[in-house]
Amino acid sequence: MIANAGGIVIACPIAPYKESRDFARNVCSEVGGYCEVYCSTPVATCEQRDRKGLYLKAKAGKLPNFTGISDPYEIPEKPEVAFDTTTVSIEDACNQIIEWLVKEGYVKLATQVKKL
Repeated sequence: MIANAGGIVIACPIAPYKESRDFARNVCSEVGGYCEVYCSTPVATCEQRDRKGLYLKAKAGKLPNFTGISDPYEIPEKPEVAFDTTTVSIEDACNQIIEWLVKEGYVKLATQVKKL
């Protein structure tokens, strides 16, 4: 609805399956553009960053169908933006996304906007 009204929607769904990502791309592309961002993170790094202990529970069999442990993660084939979170800072990752949005004409930086 927001895209139909000319707005921009930013969503962060965890979508481990190609089918669900393709569905989102198709639905969004009917009324606007779409940018898939792939934040690659090895499972070992996810385990180290896990404050809630979910990976330990999943490995112990207490959390079934856990992405990356007992349920697969299908790596995106052609994301518009991709980076490895073990080698790219949060700031640099955000800048990569912003650069893509600017390049594709979705947003303009303040330096690009003409003052009236």
